Amino acid sequence: MLYSLVVNKTRRPQLLAKVWEPVLNSLDTFMERACLKRDAYLDHVFAHEAARLSEEIPAPNSAEARRYIQRYLRDLKPKPVTFALSQTTIQAVNQGCERLNIVRDCFINRILFLLVAPTAQLEAITGIPLMEVLGDLLDKNQRDFLYQEVWDGSLRSISSIVTEDPFRAWRNVIEYERGQKRDSTPLHSCIIFPELFKNKPSGAWALNCYLPDESVPGTQASERTKQLLDDLFGEVVPKNPKPPKKGKKAK
Repeated sequence: MLYSLVVNKTRRPQLLAKVWEPVLNSLDTFMERACLKRDAYLDHVFAHEAARLSEEIPAPNSAEARRYIQRYLRDLKPKPVTFALSQTTIQAVNQGCERLNIVRDCFINRILFLLVAPTAQLEAITGIPLMEVLGDLLDKNQRDFLYQEVWDGSLRSISSIVTEDPFRAWRNVIEYERGQKRDSTPLHSCIIFPELFKNKPSGAWALNCYLPDESVPGTQASERTKQLLDDLFGEVVPKNPKPPKKGKKAK
């Protein structure tokens, strides 16, 4: 009985989330290869990214945008997962999501997806062709971009990497592009579209923390944008127009 009391007192708080299973499987594989304890590492990652939300998302989601994102979460057929995190991290995630009207499970799925996504997908999401800018970036900004701690030994390097910004490299690339006066969007404002995947899963919309109303079908902002495009380009002509009916001349 005494042992049970000690265990209960030392047990970490838990955060329950519904996670896209392929992402969860990839995460567990990479964690095992990296010899990391999943929840201990994510405790840092979630807290860090919750703090970055206010810096990288321009405004809270509208009610329409939140409903739109949340609706597609079901399409991922997510699996309930419990993460053992510190109370501080859970509070930071809850407050960050509440402040910006973000669906918490979508925040969790986005972070986990970005952790395991290959370079090609991150290039598509950010719109930055990494290989084209990397050489110039390293020449001019090498100390800030690379982990200089690698020269201090493996354990020091690993400790530094896993306790710093998990997306440090990509954020440096985005910042570099902005410094070159080229279009670049903060990481958590980058929209993940279904078209970025080979099978175009509709549930990919649920990997977003934020959507401007222009991207949400049915909103006034979306209709205004559509009208502006129609006014600018006119009605789109189908690629294979239907042949005229018999007895009528084609115009």
